[in-house]
Amino acid sequence: GGEGWGRHQTAGKLVVVLGFVTFYSVSWGPVSCAMASELVRTSVRAKVNGAGTVANWAASYVVVSTFLSLSTLLGSAAAFAVYAVMCAFSGLFVLIFVPETNARPLGDVR
Repeated sequence: GGEGWGRHQTAGKLVVVLGFVTFYSVSWGPVSCAMASELVRTSVRAKVNGAGTVANWAASYVVVSTFLSLSTLLGSAAAFAVYAVMCAFSGLFVLIFVPETNARPLGDVR
């Protein structure tokens, strides 16, 4: 009956929330700090890091300010699924376009 469905809905919400957090953590979350420290000259690093922080906060604001409207329209699980999918695409973008800098000198990265 109805009890089993409620458990599935709760589990589904947990899965999509964790999906959103996971995809954000491997995409835009750390990229602004990593790119500033690894891809730009020391003379402009602080400005780039500041711009990345502003962009990160702006993205967080968009999620917070649109969540209630989106969850009312689609339901909370679907709202987090939308955010998770967006972050998954962001993760693909990072994977494809952001260069790997591990164990490479700064001069080779640019």
